[in-house]
Amino acid sequence: MECTVTRPPDRGRRVVGAFAYWRENGRFITFRAKAVVLATGGIGKAYKITSNSWEYTGDGHALALGVGAELIDMEFFQFHPPEWSGRPA
Repeated sequence: MECTVTRPPDRGRRVVGAFAYWRENGRFITFRAKAVVLATGGIGKAYKITSNSWEYTGDGHALALGVGAELIDMEFFQFHPPEWSGRPA
């Protein structure tokens, strides 16, 4: 928590952790891992009106693309709550 990943380090085509910094003090930290699952939230802040947290800017998608992942089914997006979508619920 309160840690921002700037890039996932990789060896060839294999991701081996995460390189990040602590928001509170700016200190860098490296997480090493045999497997990585990106669960970074969504892209709700791509929309002007949203109830999503300020953090949901699609950074996780960008991290995945940066190491060669293929993003699929990107047309499926959850608006939460429905009345924030700009359409009547």
